[in-house]
Amino acid sequence: MKRYLFESKPLSVLVLWDRGKAQGILINPGADVVLDEVPPVEVERFFTQLRDYLAGKEVSLSLPINWERLTPFARKVSQELLKTRCGQMLSYAELARRIGNPKAARAVGQVMAKNPFPLVIPCHRVIGSNGSLTGFGGGLELKARLLALEQKMPR
Repeated sequence: MKRYLFESKPLSVLVLWDRGKAQGILINPGADVVLDEVPPVEVERFFTQLRDYLAGKEVSLSLPINWERLTPFARKVSQELLKTRCGQMLSYAELARRIGNPKAARAVGQVMAKNPFPLVIPCHRVIGSNGSLTGFGGGLELKARLLALEQKMPR
């Protein structure tokens, strides 16, 4: 498996790549990562999108991902979440309602907690029903910064 790193402040992103698809994305992975040199065009395009995103431009972060890593339920939740745009937030309960299973808020939360493709599947846009920020692999401070960045983006 190949490893490609995007580095910027406040965000570093490691893409794990194999067979033409991302197998995982890690947020702020740490310094001891062994990297491969030249990313494929799809990963380079994703890194360009990340640069634009961090510069305050509304972009859709896209990357071919290995959907087979997700259970059918996780795919359904994730594909519904992909419909949210920059600056939009929704609760776990709302996401559960949107997939037609209003009692599955906790299960939706578990899907978000295990999201292997953060940013591409924008789990940072999912918040608690009371508006509170809840878990994010990059930490709540980064989640708050990403949401604040998105709120400032011109629409």
